[in-house]
Amino acid sequence: MARRKAAGVVAVVFTALAGAQQALLVAGFGGWLPGWQPWPYLLVAAPAWLISRPLWGERIPPQWLRGLDVLRRVPAWAYVVGVLAVAAGVWAVLQDFEPYLGHEEAVYANKARFWVEGTPDAGWGVYRPVGLPALGALALWLGGDAGGGVGVADGVGALRAVALVLVLGALTVTYFVAAAWTSRRRAVVFVVVLLSGLGFLRRVPEYLNDIGATGLLLIVVLLLVRAQEKEGSRALWGVPAVALAAFYLRYGVVGNLLAVGLAAVLAYGPRAWMAQGRRLVGAAVLLVTGLVPHF
Repeated sequence: MARRKAAGVVAVVFTALAGAQQALLVAGFGGWLPGWQPWPYLLVAAPAWLISRPLWGERIPPQWLRGLDVLRRVPAWAYVVGVLAVAAGVWAVLQDFEPYLGHEEAVYANKARFWVEGTPDAGWGVYRPVGLPALGALALWLGGDAGGGVGVADGVGALRAVALVLVLGALTVTYFVAAAWTSRRRAVVFVVVLLSGLGFLRRVPEYLNDIGATGLLLIVVLLLVRAQEKEGSRALWGVPAVALAAFYLRYGVVGNLLAVGLAAVLAYGPRAWMAQGRRLVGAAVLLVTGLVPHF
């Protein structure tokens, strides 16, 4: 009992510290934290809450429990829609703090304009992935006027809209992946935690490929798991398409894909993957074929 009470105190204190650091970041006082980075207080608070769990029923006021019952009656999809709406609102608000395209954004924007208008693609190099400017070119084409030109303001808005689509897509993917492994309500918590992360918020308003590529990597992980854990699953056929989409969106995911592949081999064993037979060979052929345009 004493250990549980001590864990409860630790959980409350570290949760309060985690909330305080987030408040500092939101208020613009992140400089008080080392490198503007939040400390991982929740890594201590989470197990402490679990240890003290038997005490919760004794400490939670009855009116709070009634409030929880009301919240549980709200369907999970409504919470997901709410989180996506908040994400869109955050994206819109942060645009005021990022009114101009930064260097990396501008390079991809120049390439997108080059494909739409033929203007110089300054700063472009073969080491840059083509997926993001391709999406940007589509956005510029859809947002341009009848004459094909795109104004500066309209162009920035159209390109930043691509970032919003990628953000909402990554959050939606996170929800479905978490729901497949836990539950729909716990998946909502995962999405809220992701949206509240400082690193995530830093990229939300920008025309970059980090967030979108992360969402695609999550799909790759889900497909690999289903290929092994669902008998007769054809999920392996989808891995090359999603992996190629992630690759062309961000070449830097190669290391992540290799790590995911290695983890899959270690988790299920080489024999389990060899048992996939034609599916494994077919997926490998599709993957290599999809890389031919790049090479």
